[in-house]
Amino acid sequence: MSHAAPPSTLDRYGVLLSLLCLAHCLALPALFALLPAAASLLPSNFWIHAILFGLALPVSGWALWLGYRRHGRLGPLGVGTVGLVLIFAGLVAPDVTREVALTVSGGLLVVSAHAFNRRRVS
Repeated sequence: MSHAAPPSTLDRYGVLLSLLCLAHCLALPALFALLPAAASLLPSNFWIHAILFGLALPVSGWALWLGYRRHGRLGPLGVGTVGLVLIFAGLVAPDVTREVALTVSGGLLVVSAHAFNRRRVS
């Protein structure tokens, strides 16, 4: 006696998952486009940046390290490390202009490193 879901139920889940993927793919670029405007509404506080960096460092560091262990290429790990260092430099920057420039540059590098890492692992 099999307890597997009938094909029609699996198809429904497949449709649901496909629609979620589609919504994700369409909404994410729009969300990214709106983030700079939304960021101006958020409180600019050292501790918010410190907490976000404190979360990003272990998550990104661990993900990039595991990727390196799987594919053996230092590129993504190196780019991500430089990005995290730039984000930290933005955290301790003496003025807002440098903070924004360093944080955005570092964030773009970390995102790029994760994208490269994913391609290398896949």
